[in-house]
Amino acid sequence: MFNHSSEIYHNNLDELAKNFAVSANKTIDIFSPFITLSVLKVILSDTRPGVRVSILTRWKISDFLMGSASLELFDYCLSTGWVLYINPRIHLKTVVRDYHDLLLGSANITGRGLGLLKPENYEVLTYIRNPSSSYLLFLEQIKAESAIVTPLVVARFRETLERLKLKFLSDFTGLADEDERLHTEAVSRDFFLTSELPMCEDISLLYLVVQNPDIDLDNEILSTARHDIAKYALWKRSYKSENEFREYLAYQFLTHPFIQALCNFIDRPRRFGEIRAWVQRVCTDVPVPTRRSLSDNVNVLYDWLVILGEEQFITYRPNHTELIAPRN
Repeated sequence: MFNHSSEIYHNNLDELAKNFAVSANKTIDIFSPFITLSVLKVILSDTRPGVRVSILTRWKISDFLMGSASLELFDYCLSTGWVLYINPRIHLKTVVRDYHDLLLGSANITGRGLGLLKPENYEVLTYIRNPSSSYLLFLEQIKAESAIVTPLVVARFRETLERLKLKFLSDFTGLADEDERLHTEAVSRDFFLTSELPMCEDISLLYLVVQNPDIDLDNEILSTARHDIAKYALWKRSYKSENEFREYLAYQFLTHPFIQALCNFIDRPRRFGEIRAWVQRVCTDVPVPTRRSLSDNVNVLYDWLVILGEEQFITYRPNHTELIAPRN
């Protein structure tokens, strides 16, 4: 069992958030329904190069009409290589650093929320070390159920806002229906993002994490496991054995649209490099990842395909290069 500890802060929340982000070595995940871009820039201005940043916010139409959301947030995330997610159900405020420590409280990433504008809101942030695995899995589930913002999503939001800004300028009656329509039509889950691919290298280890979420493992390994548990909905049932778990995982994995398309591509013997090139060509990430940056993703994908798709595929090595091919 982890030794959880926490400290509560109510002053200088902007400095607390900035210092928290500066200390990140690998990842920062920000969950906040309201985000002011200028404040986000302040908080993340000194983030170390190479740190992967994910922003999760809600983007309801009323947020834009009241000035508490901006489409420019996407442009900035695109320019910095950050990933922007939206989910209209987001109301929590949490910042996670390196799959581990987190800030949790009432403050949004806004001027009044973090005390940069006066009079500031009365807010608190709690610095939690070694948070529970169940809470971190909860956050991963939210991410799995959220949509990554793309230029097409932004275009749909822009068109909708132009159409509605005069109609709902002072009266928001009926706006909830517009929100539901927009998030249903424009923000449906994109199954061909590389974030839809598996991340955990060891399926047996993944089973151990499912059975014991508080298992004492490296934080990055636990993060990859939580990603797959959330992405393939492995948390929704219990398992009597690892074989039962593998059967369910194989079904969830092989029926995923991205994986089904890959299986169709393997209509003849394929090299690893061909599969990596196919993933790069088919994925809908913006910007498109380089083949080199995809190597880790595709290594895990290839291993899962060999293990979980053993009834469909065989592997062999005619020379120096391993090939994967249909069984029939």
